[in-house]
Amino acid sequence: MLTPKETGSGGGFAYPIRLEHSALCEAGFSSTGEPAVNATIALGWKPTAVNVGKPLCDPTHHYLLTIRKEGDAVSVLKQGVELGGYATSAATYAELVSEALTAYAGTTAGYYSRLAIVEELREPSAFFKQVPAAPGLWVPIGISGLPLHILLDFSDAANLGRDASGNGNGWTLTDAVQSLDTPTNNFCTLNPLDNGTTGALSGGNLTASGDAKVTLRPASGKWYYERNGEGVSYDADANGRFDPVLTAGTYNFGAAAWEGAGPVDDEKPLCDASLPEPAVLDTGKYLATVLRTGTGTETSIALGFRPDAVFIKARSTATHHAVFDSERGAARYVTPDVAAVETADEQSLMSFNVDGYNLGSSAVVNAEGVEFRDIAIKASPKIGFDVVKWDGDGTTARFIPYDLGGRPASVIMMKCPQTNGGWSVYHKDLGLGKFVCLDTNNRVSSMANRFYDVSADGFVPENTPTYFNKVGESYVAYCFADSDVFSAFSWIGSGGANGPYGYTGGKPENVFFGKNVNYTERSWIEFNAIQNPASELSTYLRWDGSNAEATMSNVTLWTTSNGLRASGTSIALNGSGHQVIYLVFTTQHKYRNAL
Repeated sequence: MLTPKETGSGGGFAYPIRLEHSALCEAGFSSTGEPAVNATIALGWKPTAVNVGKPLCDPTHHYLLTIRKEGDAVSVLKQGVELGGYATSAATYAELVSEALTAYAGTTAGYYSRLAIVEELREPSAFFKQVPAAPGLWVPIGISGLPLHILLDFSDAANLGRDASGNGNGWTLTDAVQSLDTPTNNFCTLNPLDNGTTGALSGGNLTASGDAKVTLRPASGKWYYERNGEGVSYDADANGRFDPVLTAGTYNFGAAAWEGAGPVDDEKPLCDASLPEPAVLDTGKYLATVLRTGTGTETSIALGFRPDAVFIKARSTATHHAVFDSERGAARYVTPDVAAVETADEQSLMSFNVDGYNLGSSAVVNAEGVEFRDIAIKASPKIGFDVVKWDGDGTTARFIPYDLGGRPASVIMMKCPQTNGGWSVYHKDLGLGKFVCLDTNNRVSSMANRFYDVSADGFVPENTPTYFNKVGESYVAYCFADSDVFSAFSWIGSGGANGPYGYTGGKPENVFFGKNVNYTERSWIEFNAIQNPASELSTYLRWDGSNAEATMSNVTLWTTSNGLRASGTSIALNGSGHQVIYLVFTTQHKYRNAL
């Protein structure tokens, strides 16, 4: 029998209970006895086969599912949210589970954890709960007080279908194996959604017939895994993020007993419990996406924090962007979609408050009946964001300090007023001396003088004061570092259904921008997960245009618990052979559910 490993840093968030074991079952299961007229089934499940046309298609983490049967009517809920319903024809509880998973995942193959059945109707809250300290996270809770009809806890490796309720209602699990991969300690597997995985996957997504990418890619720490029973060590502190292209073989990232010597010194298995505690559990204390309807009158927006930057755009009508920051002060905005002067408007964003901001009656930010999207961010090295403003002094290689807590992943820089120079964007995957203009849809430009140097403490906007350090002119930059909140990456598009996968670490909340940098006339695209609450992102805004929001028809971005995947022919986001840069806002990286 597998025994849980002591991993994790201790302290920080604590699960109410730990689910210690799961059963990897990919060949089916069965039970005897008819279901009651009314019954509720609750289970954890991580799929190993993926059908992206179904709502349960995230193989990077575990779902917490509730199946409710009332007569012949069945409803299926994911983390408390109903996916839909149907009329059942199941003759056993095993058939009922199989029926529900087939309907909403297209497969029953996966890792099963704590499958509990009561013969009465119960809400998901009888088995799971949301965690206020980490908004959006659902976790298992104790169920000893429930009138259990069946409890499969998968603790007996020799009899994984044993009924731990004591009622003798055991199941038969065909060719299942015990695992430590559970909702309360998710382990790395090979990633079937990444187009870098070219071989067929099997054995719980732990065996590959060809090259394969992984689902967990920590940026720091020392790690141990096994390939075909032989140990492999990786030092991310010395060599960078763990992001290998693995070759054909069978892998163990720690969810099964080690065949080799196992980790030594401070090496750890690749699982969520081994990740460092997040600097910020509740990212909503620093970052918010607000969807609202304009009132045409003075309005207070409550956030619970004082923002240092607010990006406002009308969604339902064509209106220019309005960008505000605390460095330049309230009632002054700039527009990334046009090279226009800074606008002073006392009825725009009237004030930055200790718990949010006040809007006036200006149509740009608060037109009556118009739908708006606001993005508000508090500057802090904890999340890797800062706003810096400087007055040009004409010196060479002017160093501009910031407080990011690390090297910048992206910098959006502009001149106030916007004349020569426009909006220049640095992205770590483009490197120094390269930039893209946010106010146009042009491709990447090379200029050795621009973004001359970057460091953890500050950056040199340009080596000679041609555009961004001229005497008598002012400038502002919005600076982002990779963190538990922000993730910058790029991919090379495939031009088709089997698109690339971008690792973000946490659940994507907002795709702040995606931009094809190799193709002219391709816009800067923004998606947010609030107006796209399922795993599929399709409704977008443009940074380089005043357009109302629209629906992307020729590409889909699929979100997982820690990444994005493109599928479709859109040149803007998945152009064949083209580099697309991204900046994504995420939830913290350690505590997640499948999407």
